[in-house]
Amino acid sequence: MDLRLQLWESVVVLSWAKVEAGPRVFSQISSMEDGGALDMP
Repeated sequence: MDLRLQLWESVVVLSWAKVEAGPRVFSQISSMEDGGALDMP
């Protein structure tokens, strides 16, 4: 397997996850009605 390709995929997935999770995490923090147990500092 190509390590560089794997690393690139990881970077892309992490970047996408960060962009994707941003608004969701923010909405969870701002409205705790859904009982989201968010363990963040």
